[in-house]
Amino acid sequence: MGIFSSIFGAKALKKANRNAMIAQEEGMKDAMSYYAPFDDASKTGLAAYLDAIGQGDSQRAIDTFKASPMYRLNYDAMLRAGETGVNSTGQATGTARSGRTLMALQDNAQRVNNSLFSNYVNPLAGLSDAGVGIAGSKAQIRTQGADNQAQGILNKGQIKAGQMAGFDSLLGKGFKTLGAFL
Repeated sequence: MGIFSSIFGAKALKKANRNAMIAQEEGMKDAMSYYAPFDDASKTGLAAYLDAIGQGDSQRAIDTFKASPMYRLNYDAMLRAGETGVNSTGQATGTARSGRTLMALQDNAQRVNNSLFSNYVNPLAGLSDAGVGIAGSKAQIRTQGADNQAQGILNKGQIKAGQMAGFDSLLGKGFKTLGAFL
């Protein structure tokens, strides 16, 4: 391989290496963008979950729960169904307005509320779990990107070393030729 092919080959390798690093960076950004909506949802879910389990703003958790479509759509219907059952039993036994009936109504309301709250919190826990998976995937993409970029930098160094070896060879041949004339 001659000096000119070494120089021009090295330039072509440098350009290919630079283009590969640019493509790697764009690919990494593109891959990260696919995670964005899920990442955002998991962050929101984690905050709501922490509120709901008492690790954040408990009042916000209650307000968010009561404003949820699940609560608004189901609470009244479930509560009325339970009340109807308790009241029917109370009327049938002649204890319609007794303390036992009122206690049964309160117990029913608490069961309905607990059931709905569990149904509200469980998906939030799932969102926060998804966030852990997303964070791991993003870390893996970034690590692979960093490895690829490090390899690109190493390639640049090897290209430069190859160029220098070509110049050294040329200088050595030049001195050898010069020495033959002297």
